[in-house]
Amino acid sequence: MNDLLDTSVDTTNGLIQWGTDTSSQDSRQPFSFETSFERAPVVVNTRTGDNSERPLPIVSADTEMFYIDRKDTVDRNERFHWLAVAGQEGNSTKAADIKNGDNKVAKIQWGTATCTKDGEQSFDYTQPFSKNCAIVIINRNKAGAEDILPVVKKTTTGFVIDRNDGISGDQSFSWIAIGDVNMTNGSFSIPFGNKVMKGGSATSKSDDAESYYFKNFDLAAFGSDCDQVFIQRTDKGDECVIPVVKEDKNYFTINRDSTIKGDAHFDWIAIGK
Repeated sequence: MNDLLDTSVDTTNGLIQWGTDTSSQDSRQPFSFETSFERAPVVVNTRTGDNSERPLPIVSADTEMFYIDRKDTVDRNERFHWLAVAGQEGNSTKAADIKNGDNKVAKIQWGTATCTKDGEQSFDYTQPFSKNCAIVIINRNKAGAEDILPVVKKTTTGFVIDRNDGISGDQSFSWIAIGDVNMTNGSFSIPFGNKVMKGGSATSKSDDAESYYFKNFDLAAFGSDCDQVFIQRTDKGDECVIPVVKEDKNYFTINRDSTIKGDAHFDWIAIGK
């Protein structure tokens, strides 16, 4: 069960949930949703341990829980944040509007796909966004997957993956995309139930802990706290995750593994009050 309260948002014909859990074993491990979905959801995650390197693949999900089957070289208890979305009864389109009262503030879409080749490969959204796509978050579905799948481009109609050449064969993944937001200098902030979602793009330049202040993205701080931050890497051939090790109402902190060299670009979203 996730360890946060008040962690779901009803959209028009959709339900979004998020939480924090701990992966503690190499074999298939179940994690429960706080509220049951009406349809099997798509789930993505972000690791939160210092110097975390490998992804935590979510190999399946049903209306009650999701399952992680991590690489056996991950040899410690590993906390992670997760985000899940599914259509409710009557919505089979895998797209839903996020509203503030009667006003649409964003669109969220989700799905699954298969990456079949090295080099750039394009994937379409369920529906085109009308204005923009702010972020696409990817989670691999193969048990023991070692490398991430970076999103190197995103448009109103789809996104592009350019995976590491060490990955071979067909590789299934889940994705969640958020768009049609009002962007200011590449960042956004929208009402999200009784919370707020913020997002933007950033660059990591060091193996040491790095903090990213919301004010530097022309965004206000959260009123009380930041629950979770999700990160998607965006450079060609990226292999390792970038873990979020701390959240604060004013900033979030990452601490990447030393195997990542040079500048590392990423998109992020944060949820809080």
